[in-house]
Amino acid sequence: MARMSRAFLLLFVLSALPAAPQTPTPPVPKRAHLAPGLWQKRQALQREFDASGGNSGAAYESIQSIDTQYRKFVLALSDAYEKKQQSVIDSSCDAASNDPEATIFCALVGYRLSGRKDPASFLAALPETPEAAAALVDLRQAASTAPNATGLAASPVYNVTDELFQLVLAGNPGATARYFYLFHHSGGAWADDAADQLEHYLTDHPDALIRNWPVLRKYWNLSEGITWDVDAGWWQDLVAQYRRACSATRPNCREILALLQKAAQAAAPSQ
Repeated sequence: MARMSRAFLLLFVLSALPAAPQTPTPPVPKRAHLAPGLWQKRQALQREFDASGGNSGAAYESIQSIDTQYRKFVLALSDAYEKKQQSVIDSSCDAASNDPEATIFCALVGYRLSGRKDPASFLAALPETPEAAAALVDLRQAASTAPNATGLAASPVYNVTDELFQLVLAGNPGATARYFYLFHHSGGAWADDAADQLEHYLTDHPDALIRNWPVLRKYWNLSEGITWDVDAGWWQDLVAQYRRACSATRPNCREILALLQKAAQAAAPSQ
């Protein structure tokens, strides 16, 4: 009986102690959401705005509203990327798989998160189509407007372009085809960025250019997008640089040097 009393007393004491504080369950991160057909709606509004000569205030405001939705999507995915929330990225991107603009950014996030192990999947989001070119241009409007923004959301188009360019440097033929397709079919700041990259490719990576020339020659005449920004002296210096990089065992050099000399002649002031 005494043994039972002691057990009852212990149970009574334990029941009187305050309950241990419960650790709150962290909220499940929500996926980023885009309405179906949003990109197509933006394209229609852009055509309406252009047809008005830039005077349709209603179309402009609607475009701005849509770009804000894309900005939220890009910010959410960029945050999920920093936190390595794969489930959020997967669910968000699966739901937006029919949106060309979201598809490009999702491919960038996935490619970065995988440690750049699957360039084929990244390149698949950048097909050689007018739709992909337009979506890439539109993606620029989804960049974060915060002055101190960092990460993928700060400049999504630059990040896509840079990843694509690194694959071009490595000699990936699929990346080269897409890069130059977009260079020819995308306008505005994207084309300016690409021209700057190609200028650096010529000056900083002669070995890569010579090595990859059998692929590059199908897409690029070397001076395209650059000739009007530099003078004949710049081209002559480049010719000298490539003469140093070339040798009798590098069969691509003769054609490359001929094209560079032609560009130098075209840039020279007329007598």
